[in-house]
Amino acid sequence: MIRGLMGGVVLNRVARPAAKAIAKRTGLPAPAVSRALQVLLPAALAVITKRAAARKGRGGGHK
Repeated sequence: MIRGLMGGVVLNRVARPAAKAIAKRTGLPAPAVSRALQVLLPAALAVITKRAAARKGRGGGHK
């Protein structure tokens, strides 16, 4: 999870508009969607970062 005040501010700034859009389309309550995004976004970023690092470390001469 993202720790610290700045991490929470950045995460909230990203999650709030997305939560509003998802809530509007699905009919789910916006606070519940926002909480779910605050849990899922750091996990998704960790996976993407890990895959990018693995891809970069393969070698093969590609940048």
